[in-house]
Amino acid sequence: FTVTSYSGATRTYTIKVQSTDVALNNTIHLSTDEEIAQFLTQGVDIINGNLILGAENAEDSIHSLEGLAKLKEVRYKLILHSNVVADLSPLKGLERIGSLQFMGNNDSIKVIDLPNVKSIPNGFQINCDSLKSISMPMLEEMGTVSIEAENLTDFQIPSVKGLFGNVSIKASQLKALDFPELMVAQNIHLNKSSYSKSLELTSFSMPKLETVESIKLYLEGLYNEVITIKIKHQIMEKAAGIDLYCFDSHEFYDEINDASNNSTFIIQISFQ
Repeated sequence: FTVTSYSGATRTYTIKVQSTDVALNNTIHLSTDEEIAQFLTQGVDIINGNLILGAENAEDSIHSLEGLAKLKEVRYKLILHSNVVADLSPLKGLERIGSLQFMGNNDSIKVIDLPNVKSIPNGFQINCDSLKSISMPMLEEMGTVSIEAENLTDFQIPSVKGLFGNVSIKASQLKALDFPELMVAQNIHLNKSSYSKSLELTSFSMPKLETVESIKLYLEGLYNEVITIKIKHQIMEKAAGIDLYCFDSHEFYDEINDASNNSTFIIQISFQ
């Protein structure tokens, strides 16, 4: 706009309208497509409470999450019940989630892709046989992790630096579990899925790991084809809490003995 003074001088000003966050300080429960569509009209991008989608044993399903496209943060729990059969891509704007829980075995979920989420401090839980891929490329910290997914083949959290809770992953078809930036963890347990064949893991690495309590790999016939000599030496130096009772190959024992003979760091208790 333009201002003219008494002397006749003019000056032009520009006003920039910046968007501000709109927060709700309540638990929100959305159980139908209509309720989710209505939520969009409120312009809310932060929920300072729980967000519950769907309901247990509900007759109606939720087919669209487009009404949540503006959300940036759910500060407490984000819970998705099994009657949510919608594409999860409208949740891609989320940057922080207190905890993420998928309730029930939901056959409609194939991919979880959260490209902007940086923090899930209170953990992530899912039991879903149809799930094939999890990708959170910006995630830096996460609490307790519980994943059971028979068909999971891809699990990508390359930026995570801290796993501040027990990590339990049951996924027989997972071929790689690599945490290139991970520095701090508590307990990491990797097992086959229930009622399935043994694990097919071919890559396992945590090159920057500094602190961990225990690492347990429930694998059969695991030796250098699965964990390289370099990785095994790193584990022997840093993770004496490994549980080896399921390893059953002579080659593996020979290489572990070689690692132990060349390492002065091995102890039989948890370490920091």
